[in-house]
Amino acid sequence: MAEINGKYEEINDVNLLDYLIANKYRVDRVVIDYNGEIVKKLEFSKINIKNTDKIEIVCFVGGG
Repeated sequence: MAEINGKYEEINDVNLLDYLIANKYRVDRVVIDYNGEIVKKLEFSKINIKNTDKIEIVCFVGGG
């Protein structure tokens, strides 16, 4: 199972961009650590999540 933000999920060959959209992340406001590497936004659709992956999704929010 893939570890995403510290929780384990069964992933069935979905790409990172589709995962983010399906889980209602604002793609323009996230940074992804994929197996210890920061991923460029242009690469999100090229990465297929595997059950051995470790992913951290960091979201930026505005405020004041």
